[in-house]
Amino acid sequence: MNPKADKPVSRTRLWSYRLVAAAIPLVVIGLVEGGLRLGGYGYETGFWVRDPAGRGLVSNERFSWRYLGPVLARAPVETLLAAPKPAGTVRVVVLGESAARGIPDPMGAWGPGRILEVMLSKTRPGTRFDVVNAAVTAVNSHAMLDAARDAVAIAPDVFVVYAGNNEVVGPFGPGSVFQGGAAPARLLVRASVALRSLRLGQLADDLARRLATAGEPGRWGGMGMFVGRNVAFDDPRMERVYASFRENLRGVCDAARDAGAAVVLVTVATSLADGGPFASGHRPGLDADATARFDAAVEAGRLAADRGDNDDALARFASAEAIDPSHADLQYRIGRLLLRSGRKDEAARRFVLARDLDALRFRADSRLNGIVREVAAERAGDRVSLADAAAVFDPLAAVPGSGLLWEHVHLTFDGKYLLARTILGPLDEALPANVRAVPRGGLPSIEECGEALAHTLPDRFKGASDMAEMTAAPPFDRRSDHAEQRAALLGQVEKLAAARTPVAMAEALDAYARAIRGRPDDWILRANRVLLPPTPGDAPEVEAHARFLIANAPFAAPWHLALADALGRQGRFAEAEAAAREGLRLDPGVKDGHIHLALVLESAGRTAEAVEAYRAATRADPGSAQAWNDLGASLASSGDRAAGIDALNEAIRLAPGMAEAWFNLGRALEADRRPAEARRALRQALDVAPWNVRAALALADHARREGRPSEALDLCARAAGAGSDPGAHSALARALTEVGQPGLGLRALRRARDLAPPDSPVEQERRRHNGLVARIEEASSREREAVASAPSDPGAHARLAAALEAAGRHGEASASWRDAIRGGGGIEPRLRLAALAATSPDPAAYDPGAALVWAEEAAALAGAPAPGGVSDVLATALAAAGRVEEAAEAADRAYLAALAGRGPAEDIGWRADLFRRGEAYRLPAVAP
Repeated sequence: MNPKADKPVSRTRLWSYRLVAAAIPLVVIGLVEGGLRLGGYGYETGFWVRDPAGRGLVSNERFSWRYLGPVLARAPVETLLAAPKPAGTVRVVVLGESAARGIPDPMGAWGPGRILEVMLSKTRPGTRFDVVNAAVTAVNSHAMLDAARDAVAIAPDVFVVYAGNNEVVGPFGPGSVFQGGAAPARLLVRASVALRSLRLGQLADDLARRLATAGEPGRWGGMGMFVGRNVAFDDPRMERVYASFRENLRGVCDAARDAGAAVVLVTVATSLADGGPFASGHRPGLDADATARFDAAVEAGRLAADRGDNDDALARFASAEAIDPSHADLQYRIGRLLLRSGRKDEAARRFVLARDLDALRFRADSRLNGIVREVAAERAGDRVSLADAAAVFDPLAAVPGSGLLWEHVHLTFDGKYLLARTILGPLDEALPANVRAVPRGGLPSIEECGEALAHTLPDRFKGASDMAEMTAAPPFDRRSDHAEQRAALLGQVEKLAAARTPVAMAEALDAYARAIRGRPDDWILRANRVLLPPTPGDAPEVEAHARFLIANAPFAAPWHLALADALGRQGRFAEAEAAAREGLRLDPGVKDGHIHLALVLESAGRTAEAVEAYRAATRADPGSAQAWNDLGASLASSGDRAAGIDALNEAIRLAPGMAEAWFNLGRALEADRRPAEARRALRQALDVAPWNVRAALALADHARREGRPSEALDLCARAAGAGSDPGAHSALARALTEVGQPGLGLRALRRARDLAPPDSPVEQERRRHNGLVARIEEASSREREAVASAPSDPGAHARLAAALEAAGRHGEASASWRDAIRGGGGIEPRLRLAALAATSPDPAAYDPGAALVWAEEAAALAGAPAPGGVSDVLATALAAAGRVEEAAEAADRAYLAALAGRGPAEDIGWRADLFRRGEAYRLPAVAP
């Protein structure tokens, strides 16, 4: 026997063995982690990383990868901050989601934080303020907590927290598309996030993502990705959401206390009366019979509301509510009726209930805002205060058309100003004592804030049009009031159409110049100036701004790409290509560099290389609709129409609300001689973006070729009214001439001439058209002489009336048509006078009541069956008089008569569709 083998191991040695055994995996993990880092694998996870040029800290574009994954992640606003913080500087860090970031503004350019910075600078002069936009689209409080902890590196003085909308749909939420919609306990969330901060955890996450066959989507698809991710108000997982939100807010307050910073917690403003629920669910256990009775009561209430019988509608809805009070859209409908009846307080309660019951939970509900108030109260001793924005906005939001929100949560400039003003009070109290000791200045007005930040008319137009395109797609189209809300938003876009005129662009450029002079170090101002639509001769100025941005942030690819665009527009293609390739080198994994390089190559006539660059963009980001659209347009224009059409269809699959892709598809289908499909695609482009001039003009060409001159005129008028395109006004002139209005056409051509370069074809066309109108004027002079010599001849009066109408002198033409009728003229003068009185843009000629009288007299004289032209004019007069249902019936009769060979069938059919939509037919008003 071996005596040593029988000797027991001491407890000390035993624990030593155990510690060594436990340490071995940790050593292995450490070695693997170190090897991955040395090999360059993985990414930095902190919100702030070192500036490669050594001047401070920059925001980490990969910060949200841990929460959203590399494909779906949204980057923070690109920001460079001096480190250490300069003496005398106060830093305010804004935390939150897309509403806090400032969507739809690029880079949060006119976000609430930017407006706060202007307010602070004006009210506390002599102090430099850095208001840092650390809000990130699509994240929630799980990521916000880490952003707050990371902010210690930038020496914050105050945190402003505006969050709560993404707690259910954001990372780790029960309604999320991220992590497959799992909703783990907060402890597991923190462990998962911590693991992903290690390269080993990132490797495991990457391998899991590669092996997964289901779960997360493979591309960012906006809010439409969340359709079907419904979470009921009483879902047990909601308690976990509320608990996590509370603890994360407390964590932010702890991080601020440890950094010596104050906190302003802000409740969230959401749409109430201006936006119905995205999804509604029934209470559990509702059987098929009860559901049928509920649906019948709601439909009866809807019909009663449509005919204006509020009392009956409310009674019907009350019957439905007795069956299921938890249906979100029912509560919203009741709120709308109560508001219509003047019962605002009751209506507001219903709107809040509708929001809280909404099963597609994109809006902070009452409990989430309640938690913000609770945490602010319990941490008041830690320099935590409350800005109750929800209380300020809710009474205003109960009035439709308040203009504070674009849709469900994103604020207009007016809304952002109100939010910033609401935050300013508690924020001012949280400033360092030496700053508050300085006498306060006056609060800047919304106009002063807009001027300081260069919030111009073209910028407002772009924001409105971007939101209009976004809200045309799911899930917005599932709201019961979608048509009404979309019409209101399109109305805002239409009001801003003047942004596309040369005058508005000139004013915008002046506004940017003034703002940059006032804030010469403000890189966002210069970046926004670079992003404005190009104007003739401005490329050198854009180049100068791009070079300034590069000098301050040479590591940022977007500024090299902006420089490439400016150089390309000046024909300096070699320099442009070098700048684009530098942008690609700095950020090879994104599509933008490839797209900008392709644009330069296309401009230089190197089409084949451009196509390859576009293909590289689709490989870099297969989920980018823009990349597929650009590739498709390039392929189609270079002759490979089949491949181009396939690429454009892929763009539309990825982004159904992308008007540009629909337009390009329409053009490609036209070139492929598929007119019916082309027309459908172009119509879709115009439906998504009614201000799209090119789509309107392309459809007008279709209508003209297919014998629908009135429809062509309507489309050309829309195109001309949407902006300052001289081609649109020229097309309008042609369309007016084709419907017998060359005088109005000359006015349109004069407008086109004012907008076009001096030696353009528009000027030549105007000269020719001017000659035509001169001949008409000469003819009208001859007809006046004929009338003078034979004043009782109805034919002379009719010829004079026709000449005056053709010259655009509708008031005089109406008088002559009346003289022709008094002289014994029959059907024709009455029809012409009725048509003029029903459609003329001239107030001296427009008279819907008289139009109907003359049209009915003409119909009586024509007898039955009336020719198509007679019924068509009668229909037009009925519609002008507001009798659109009768108008549609008369137009249908005219269409049938025309099909039998008694009139222009296609144009009459188009007008019948117009009347069925409740619209009248008018000639466009054209300025003289």
